[in-house]
Amino acid sequence: MADNEPSGFWSYTHRDNDLDGGRILRLAEAIRNEFEIITGNELKVFVDSKSISWGDEWKLRIDTAIFGITFLIPVMTPRFCQFTT
Repeated sequence: MADNEPSGFWSYTHRDNDLDGGRILRLAEAIRNEFEIITGNELKVFVDSKSISWGDEWKLRIDTAIFGITFLIPVMTPRFCQFTT
């Protein structure tokens, strides 16, 4: 992600997204859209399922994305908190 572009890293659990019918990833898209409406600038959001391609070295891809983000967007659910303790 370019240094001058606003960017975020979307952190969530896949299982919660699956159980909620994909609502967590729809929220990421809604936030991106709302940011663009309000600011006129595109918000780049790193979402693992969309930002990592088959065959990519996933750890390097994630480390690079985290290094270049403007902010972290954790989706706090009980399951997410279980993984971070």
